[in-house]
Parts: sequence; structure tokens; C-alpha cells
Amino acid sequence: MWNITSRNPTANTLAVLLCSALLLSCSDESDSATTASTVDAGGAVDAAAADASTSVDSGSSSTADGAQTDMNSGGQASAVDEAVIAWIGHEVIGRGYSAVGQATAELKTSLSSVCTDWEKSPNEMDTVLAEPRDAWKKLMAAWQRVVGIKAGPAKDPKQLIGEIVYSWPLVSTCAVDQDVMKLLETTDGSYDLSSRTANRRGIDALEYLLFAKNYDMTCSTVIAPKGWKALTDSQRAAARCKFAGAVVDDLTNQVKILTDAWDQDQASSFLSADWLKAGKGGSIASTKAALNLLSDSMFYLHDVVMDVKLGAALGIKDNSCSIQDKPCLADLESKHAGFNKEMLIANLQGFQSLLTGQNPEGKQGQGFDDVLTELDAKDLGEDMVKKTAAAISALEAIKGTIAEALESDYASVANAHKAIVAVVKVMKTEFMMTVGLEIPKEAAGDND
Repeated sequence: MWNITSRNPTANTLAVLLCSALLLSCSDESDSATTASTVDAGGAVDAAAADASTSVDSGSSSTADGAQTDMNSGGQASAVDEAVIAWIGHEVIGRGYSAVGQATAELKTSLSSVCTDWEKSPNEMDTVLAEPRDAWKKLMAAWQRVVGIKAGPAKDPKQLIGEIVYSWPLVSTCAVDQDVMKLLETTDGSYDLSSRTANRRGIDALEYLLFAKNYDMTCSTVIAPKGWKALTDSQRAAARCKFAGAVVDDLTNQVKILTDAWDQDQASSFLSADWLKAGKGGSIASTKAALNLLSDSMFYLHDVVMDVKLGAALGIKDNSCSIQDKPCLADLESKHAGFNKEMLIANLQGFQSLLTGQNPEGKQGQGFDDVLTELDAKDLGEDMVKKTAAAISALEAIKGTIAEALESDYASVANAHKAIVAVVKVMKTEFMMTVGLEIPKEAAGDND
């Protein structure tokens, strides 16, 4: 018996006609796509999964057998697709941003309690700043799990929230130095960080403020703010702590925009009004478009992690050192905290969550592996999960920091890069062809 299930209803029709002409017994399993598998993630997610078999809304219509047709894409909206979109929207992305918000609040609390001690003991930063540094690491890891998300306000060109939260690779410690002094000298309360450029704000600015080895200015003499040299280390510590507090306050506001956008309890949120209504009147034209935003998010592993974060540092991709097959430490992402390995692991965990549907609390739900299973490609999903786990293990096997390993055990870092390449190759070829989605333009032209 032939399996003629297809995401394209026209293909199903042609297959049925072909089977009839050949007098073969065929099984059109497309009806199975209308059986909704609801997920336990709150009423909005349950309702969205149920919509796959019962709802009729703007931008969609119902076929005779009850299956919803996405008129914007010309294809049939699968119940599994609907469930994946709903689960990942609330449980993976929504809870992912909530984890960022919680970590930001914890950093704010720990930072507010150390400013006095930092001023009193400016040369004991490792001791005084231990708690805020740990809080920063938790925040950075949480952000790295969702940094690649393409849907919602984080990547909205009108808001650029993602770049404000974390502007890397467009960072500038000199810009931060300038605003530390600017805030110190502004005594009338008119200083407004929200009006300043992104490279003076966000998690990257906090890394420099909390992990810098000394209080020296990083600006050239020409543009260095005047007055800094005249300050004592205690005054400099107080100034940096004050500015760090302003950065955290600004960051809190930006992250709230993201958490509100993916809040299922708000009827006007992006999650409720747009994401869960993909192909049914929201701003997202179709369920396929929503899935494509998720697959585009997975390509952060290709565009940034593989090429920019590791490839450049290894010297096997274009880098600022203009060298090949040798370490370029200048291109490491985390220059002050030495947190590169943990950030890369978090990036892979973020990729893994889109693939398997596992939320930040470890609860398993619908992910792209379920889409693959529906398309009779369960083995492919399992292979991708296995390769992703192997890449994480390869990173975990690196001894010390990546900066240290690049100089003492280059092969271990190269091995981790190779493991990531293995994931990317399957994603770009078999995975994308099977799910029938479009490869991002940035990744379409290379041979990785």
C-alpha cells in the first residue's frame, strides 16, 4: 500500500488519481492531519491546537472533512503544525523570555546590594562582584537560548529590541566608558539611557562593567571623556556601579516588552493576536510563514554560531586577525567574562528546544521533530536530536575557557565546530527539504 500523505493537497489529489488509474489500493492518510493533539500549556495553547480541526476564521476555510485550509499559502494546515506553533510560542519562546526577565530581576537585586562595598573595596572586584557576576552569567545564558528567535518584536526593525538587549557584535567599551562619565557628570537628572545607542546598553555593556580587569578607559586619548583620570578607584567603582544600575533598569524595560509580547494572558499580545492566529487574520500570513520564522530562527546556528562565533575565532572563517587556521582571540564573543563556551552551549540548547519542543523547565512538548514524524521522517528527527546532543557534548568536553583551549588544545575547539557543522548540514539539506520550508537568504548561497 502506498503512503501518499502530502502537505500539498494538489499532490494528494494527483496521487489518488494515479492510484485509481493503476487499479491499486491506496491509502490517503491526509485525514489523519486533522486530528488535533492538544498540548497542556494553558487555555490559549489548547485552543490553538483545537483550532486545527474545528475553527473557521478570516484567512482560512474548512474543507468537507473538517481539515482547515490555509488560504494564504495554498496548502493544508496540519493539526501538528498548529500544535507546534502554539507550544513553541508559549512554552519555548514565551517562557524563554520570562527566564530572561527573571534573571534580569535577580541581577538588579544583587547589583543594588554591592555598590557600597564596591566603592569601599574597589580593588577586590573578584570578591565584591562575585554575586552580580554569577547573576549576569545566568542572564546571559537565558538570553543566548532565545537570541536567535526571528518572530515578534525582538527582530522587528521598527523596535530592534533584540539589539538593545544585546548588541553584539556591535559592541563598544569606549561608548560605555563615555556614558559612565556622562551619567556621573549629569547632576540634574536629565540623563536618559533609553535615548542612547544600543552599544552603550544591554547585557554586553554589563559584561564590561562587571568583568573589566581594571578601571582604565578604553577610549583613545582624542575621544576619552575628560575627568576620569582625576578620579580615585573608589570614585570610578561608584560611577561604574551607578551606570550598571541604569543599564539594568533600561534592560528591565526592554525585556518586559518581549515578555508582554509573548504573554498568552494578554488578548492583544503578539502571541494571542498574531502568532496563534497565523493564517487566520493576524499579521502572519499563514501557518507555513509561522513555521518558516521558527526554521529561520534555527539558522542562527548556521549564520552566527558556526561561522561568526566559532569559525572566526578558529581562523577558518573571515576574521579580524586576517589569519587562517590559527586562533583569533580578538573575535571571541565574551572577551571579559570568558563565558564563550557556556554561551555556545546555550545557543545549541535554544536550537534543541525548537527541534524537540522542550521548554526552559525541561517539560517536553511539540517541536519540529513532531512535524518530521508526521511526514514519515521520524528517523531524521532522531538523527538531528542525536547530532545536537553530540555538539553540546563536544563543547562541554573543552577544558577551561575557549580562549584557553584555542591556545592549548586547538583540536578540541575544532572538534566542537565540526560537530556543529554536522548539525547544520542535515538542517540545510534533509530537514529543510522534508518540511518544505524556505532557507533564509543569508544561508542559501554558501556551501556549508
